[in-house]
Amino acid sequence: MEYQYLIEKTQKIEALSSKVFDLFELEIQQLKSTHGLDSASSLSAAFEKISTSGRLLNIGMVGRVKAGKSSLLNALFFDGENTLPKAATPMTAALTTLSYGEQFRATIEFYTASDIKQIELNASKYAFELKKLKDQKYAEFTARIQTGTSVDEERILAVIEKQASQEAQNTLPELSASYDQFKRMKASGLTPADLELVGTLEPESHQSLSAQLLDYVGAEGKYMPFTKVVHIHMPIDTLKDISVIDTPGMNDPVQSREARTVELLKACDVVFIVSPAGQFLNENDIELIGRITAKEGVQELVLIASQVDTQLYGSEKRPLLNQTLDNIKASLMQRASSTLSGLKHQSPEVGSVFDNIIRNPGEHLLHCSGVAHGLAQRLDRSDTWDANEQKTWDNLTADYADWFSEHNHDLTQYSLATLANIETIRRIIGDVRQKKDSIIREKMQHLIVHKAGTLDKFTNALQQRIGDRIALINRSDLDGLAKQSKNLLSKRNVLEKRIDIKYSSCVNRYYQGVVSGLEQEADKLFQGTQQKIDDSSTIETSQHTREKSGLGNWFARKMWGGGSETYSKTEKIVQSGPVSVALKGFITTIEASLKRAAEKQHEALEKEISQAVTPEIDKILEGECDPMMMADVILSAVASIPKNTFSLNTPLPIELRPKGRLIGHEADEFITHAETFAAQLRNTTTDEIKHYFARIEKAIPTNISNTFIENMDAKIAQITSQVENSTQTIDRLQRFSAQIQGIR
Repeated sequence: MEYQYLIEKTQKIEALSSKVFDLFELEIQQLKSTHGLDSASSLSAAFEKISTSGRLLNIGMVGRVKAGKSSLLNALFFDGENTLPKAATPMTAALTTLSYGEQFRATIEFYTASDIKQIELNASKYAFELKKLKDQKYAEFTARIQTGTSVDEERILAVIEKQASQEAQNTLPELSASYDQFKRMKASGLTPADLELVGTLEPESHQSLSAQLLDYVGAEGKYMPFTKVVHIHMPIDTLKDISVIDTPGMNDPVQSREARTVELLKACDVVFIVSPAGQFLNENDIELIGRITAKEGVQELVLIASQVDTQLYGSEKRPLLNQTLDNIKASLMQRASSTLSGLKHQSPEVGSVFDNIIRNPGEHLLHCSGVAHGLAQRLDRSDTWDANEQKTWDNLTADYADWFSEHNHDLTQYSLATLANIETIRRIIGDVRQKKDSIIREKMQHLIVHKAGTLDKFTNALQQRIGDRIALINRSDLDGLAKQSKNLLSKRNVLEKRIDIKYSSCVNRYYQGVVSGLEQEADKLFQGTQQKIDDSSTIETSQHTREKSGLGNWFARKMWGGGSETYSKTEKIVQSGPVSVALKGFITTIEASLKRAAEKQHEALEKEISQAVTPEIDKILEGECDPMMMADVILSAVASIPKNTFSLNTPLPIELRPKGRLIGHEADEFITHAETFAAQLRNTTTDEIKHYFARIEKAIPTNISNTFIENMDAKIAQITSQVENSTQTIDRLQRFSAQIQGIR
């Protein structure tokens, strides 16, 4: 069954129903509400949402600077041409999104005033810590110098400057990145007003786009210090229905971009973790992949050992190229399994994200070589090769002459393709596309079956109601209806009193259970929160070396590298990305769960009121009111009771945004913020439950009798009119029934 059929059928029912609203509108609207029947426009929007938003394939790229991410993207989408600029330093590595567009276009997001203020603050902190470190080292040096000893003050200060800078960069990477970034900002001489005039590029080709982007992401780019995110759109078929997220390196100077990176990666269907084969999954990579968190649906994680061509000449070398590649891959698989197992053990907050790779590294690890792909694309144009490509070719032809030869074009192309491995990576993307398409089809089919069932139930109930109305018209007479109306009005006072007593009793019981019921639900949700936060961090003991004081030790360091000692340091470690995402998910879960609990409470109230007032009304009216009419009116009156939605709407505080891998004091501080936020969230939830109760107490009417009596009187008047015109009314209802039945 196609979804378009359901939309068309719903449209036909809507058109037919509108023609009998003067006879049957209340009943039709009640049935729509009871069965949850969507309008044709809502149904169309629901199917469109699954079809379009679900269709987009999100691809993420994670890797440190110079890992080969840009080369891989250029190979995958631009036939190896250097369309995307390569980052020279962490500062030039902007967060980049790449997607299809009708024309070549790039829009640049610059750092906001708030971002720049944060960068400046961190830069000041770094300058303070650097000065303190230099002063400390200078004091240690002067304490070792004997009085009257001649020293080269300028040279000593230069050595201290170098040592202090290196130590500060290693121990304060984020602050160091901010310091470098802010220096570049000041040196640029640009103001926020200057940036308002730029930031949108509309070149004629991707070559032109690549050249223009250098102003924003190139090492010497005019606007590079202020570039935060680059959005690139290109009219290239390979990008249709695809969105690529190329993430920046580590030590991001601004938390807002780090938070955006984590959120974008969470939405990715396939994430390529790109790491150079020569330094595969080093500490920098481990810190970066801590950004990756689990998502619902398809999420394929693939390890890409880039620049594999550089590893063909070491201890793994064998006579045949494929044997060498197999050896390299075996070594990389062992490294991947042990490294990710260690990450999971040390940082349990990453959860099961990497389990598939740990269990089957061979299925999730691929090699690639961007330079080999470039050589393959321009094998007949060696004059266009750069120095690196020429050197790679010389090495390949020297060490693997049987596989690479200018005299055997086909074999060489095959060998270069084997090294590049781009087609295998494309197949991975294709497989993920098929999985995602399959999920879309399943979702569409599930929605079609559900909505078709709803529509069938509605039409069956509608036919039943039409038959009931025709029967009511046939069995009713004008005198009897007049008597019912008179009886209703004569007993109004009694009805008002007795109905409202029953109604008030139901509402009071509802009030008594609202707060306690939602609080019990909240207690269940918050149970174990503290333990989960505690479990999100681990303790790591590392070995460090420090200089020993004293002139003898200073002399030992200069002469033979002695004068130092090893000590142990135990610190707390936490991957902030997964914890941050988990907390945001927890907020969503709390809101959704309490919202549903509140809806169930209201549904129970409506049911209880109907069950309580129906026999009371029938008793007062002494059975003289038609039971079908009375049931319709009671349902209508109960449905008129206003509903309120429970809403938490609590944002995650800035202190808990993703900040990468945190160690020591920063990890302790992050966990403390998480614990504080969880406690505050529980208090906020209690406050919102009280506010929700206040809203419903204000909205729910103190009585329902007036609504019932007025609606009942109007109903009797409507039926009276239809009995007076019974032939015409029944004919219209029968034709309406036949038309509904005939919809195909």
